[in-house]
Amino acid sequence: MRKKSLSERPSLRPVGARALKSAMDTLRPYLPGAKVLDLFAGQGRFSYAALTEGAAHATLVEKHPQSAKELASLRPKKLAPSQISHILCTDAWKFLARPTGELYDIIFVDPPFEDWTPKIEKELFAQVLSFSKPGTILLVKYPTEMLISSEHPGFSMWKINHFGESQLAYFTYGES
Repeated sequence: MRKKSLSERPSLRPVGARALKSAMDTLRPYLPGAKVLDLFAGQGRFSYAALTEGAAHATLVEKHPQSAKELASLRPKKLAPSQISHILCTDAWKFLARPTGELYDIIFVDPPFEDWTPKIEKELFAQVLSFSKPGTILLVKYPTEMLISSEHPGFSMWKINHFGESQLAYFTYGES
């Protein structure tokens, strides 16, 4: 049986072009030299756009083996060889549960919409703390029909952008 490619997986919701452009426009001043963590990476569109905009490093975490394998082939050719990206084939929740000591400047999180609940939201914010430092920007993609809390210890909400079925919420860590 032939394995489905990334584009054939209906549950995969890559960040849309409008949302991605908006995110890059907002984050552009923070991207040069940044270390990016992309959880639930899917097609890696966010990380690869961030690298194209000058991020120094991206760690992409994707649990589906075929998707993780395909991420390497989707890496844009125009990226400089010095721009390093790591693709980890593991569940994002398992990755978050085992802090490595590595801290990131920008963290993008796009969990499956069907999993989004207030409990998951609270757990997510609690676990990304171990990967954050003062000034870290946390960008969360979540379904429009859900509300996201602006009250998470250590994080301050910066802004929210709406894009049809999804929203992007920006938070900063350690700054009010």
